[in-house]
Amino acid sequence: MRACGFTGVFVGVNAISPERVDRIAAGMAGHRARVVDGCVIGLPPVGSVATHLYPSGEASAVATVAELFTGTRAGLGACPRGGGTPERGGAPLANSPPAAPDSLTGVAAKAWRRAPEMREVSQSLAAAGLPPEMAETAATVFDPWEQDKGAQNLPSSQVLARLKDG
Repeated sequence: MRACGFTGVFVGVNAISPERVDRIAAGMAGHRARVVDGCVIGLPPVGSVATHLYPSGEASAVATVAELFTGTRAGLGACPRGGGTPERGGAPLANSPPAAPDSLTGVAAKAWRRAPEMREVSQSLAAAGLPPEMAETAATVFDPWEQDKGAQNLPSSQVLARLKDG
């Protein structure tokens, strides 16, 4: 893109680290291109299901990306990457099952059954000679919520506190 003289807004929504995005942005800055990082959550927007883009970057570049979503059924939120600075973070603006903060309560209420399932997946992967760490880590993430089995009305702050405190 640099070789072609691109000077617009480059939107990268691949699963790469914030540090790599910063290197990409630094490489494009000398060419007057701006970089917006982000992630996509959700299924394709069909029926009542919405897809959500969570962009992160310079406010004016994010605003340019937001304009592209005007009039679509895709939702736009703020990406939590980068410590919550004005250019990099905030709370989601969109509201869908996979992206809404309130959905965390439902995750916590059902997590009691996910940890054992993930441990079984981990064992199956190990038995097949495949790396089990990802499934084991997922189980570890679900463990703190075991005490919340069936508790559908927990405030999201409590759900996040349990996850943070382990």
